[in-house]
Amino acid sequence: MDEEESNDFPGDSFENYYFRSRLRSPTSRTSNISSSYFKSNPVVLLIYIKDENINKTSPQNDQNYLRPFRKIYEMKGYTVLLVTPTADRLTAQNIEEVVTSLLESLEKRQLDKNPLILHVLGHDAIPFHNALCHRVHDEREIGNYYDIRGCILDSCPMQKSRILELIKNRASFIYDFYILLVCLVRTFFPEFFGGARNVDDYQDFCTHPGKWHELFLYSTSDHVVPHTDVEKAISHRHAAFGMVDQKCWDDTQHARHLYAHQEEYSQLCLDFVDMCLKKIS
Repeated sequence: MDEEESNDFPGDSFENYYFRSRLRSPTSRTSNISSSYFKSNPVVLLIYIKDENINKTSPQNDQNYLRPFRKIYEMKGYTVLLVTPTADRLTAQNIEEVVTSLLESLEKRQLDKNPLILHVLGHDAIPFHNALCHRVHDEREIGNYYDIRGCILDSCPMQKSRILELIKNRASFIYDFYILLVCLVRTFFPEFFGGARNVDDYQDFCTHPGKWHELFLYSTSDHVVPHTDVEKAISHRHAAFGMVDQKCWDDTQHARHLYAHQEEYSQLCLDFVDMCLKKIS
């Protein structure tokens, strides 16, 4: 399969706008595997908030950014689904629609019974992560089971106290100002984000009801989300559920760890997925 993004399961325009799928083509290693294997094959959801202001031909566009993450799992023969809503879809009015579309997309692809692994990239994807965790919990309450085995978090939401500090240090850059503005609105007016939950993203993340293994990947050199915020969230999640692993680097920027430590990062992710798949849900 070439490097161009493919949509193996054409659907309606709403679905295609948000979700693109990438299935590994049959090879000499996988062509003789039965269909039951693919029904039990893990599905990795790469969750990343797309920036529509970046041109598709730019080296910074979302497909270029996500390609090395996809390859980690595609080389293992896993199914990879890219979940890339734009920031404007993370309002209370729209975020539940996006989550619904994702779950419907999994069902249409007959992947809703497969083991699921979440891989969250960037702190701005946390509101979607939170909404998905709450929705999966609610669905289980009514008998609809989604088999999430684990979550890799290459990010963590910042606390309110960090936002003013970021404004002081970084408001001179247009892009950073835009990100900071979104964070301010989301933090001080949480009723516009995440539905009816009257908590900020950080608190919501620390207390979400997901009971699956989590792996935190972060750095002491992260100038967007301080490592102390990540470690505080780790402490909360460990107290809430207990199944938490972490890896901290000292030389990488926010959500850029793979580029500096490709082999180590890839092995951490694959070992984590392998461990999660061996656990009985």
